[in-house]
Amino acid sequence: MSKDLYVKNLSQQTTEEDIRTLFAVAGKVTYIHMVVDPKTEQFLGCAYVKMSSEAEAKDAINALNDARYMNSYISVDVALPRTPAGSVKPAAPKKAVRPVVAVATQKKRDKAIAKGDWTGPAPSKKATPRRKDGEGERSSSPDWTAAPTGSAPPRRKSSAPTRSNSPRKGPGTKRDK
Repeated sequence: MSKDLYVKNLSQQTTEEDIRTLFAVAGKVTYIHMVVDPKTEQFLGCAYVKMSSEAEAKDAINALNDARYMNSYISVDVALPRTPAGSVKPAAPKKAVRPVVAVATQKKRDKAIAKGDWTGPAPSKKATPRRKDGEGERSSSPDWTAAPTGSAPPRRKSSAPTRSNSPRKGPGTKRDK
């Protein structure tokens, strides 16, 4: 375990002396770094604390993690190791960018579907728009906006075998000779 600790959720009014007296309960504090915003020079509510030994660091975590300090519950944990200056971090995978034309086309299609003006093929995972008066007669070309009228079309016969009470004949079964 490391001697370096990361403390977060500190109050904005916390000073370096406040942190030093808080962690003095667990042992000797050798170093404190309070994280500040580089532009506004304002304290961000987190700090790095270095204890003199690993045993003291464990004691500080056990005693101060989730403790209430200045009207907030602070979190104390082992600090992650620093990356050397100039080292290159692995690049995050790039997210595929959708072309602007496709986005605009999709928006137009969504608006048309919402209005009920869409007459193209049915969009996936969306409700079909309501049909207008006078529509509904069946034609040779499919009209996805029209609701079916009359009885359901006859079912096609499947080419899949049907179940029967006869014994199964195929590989792996005994056949009478």
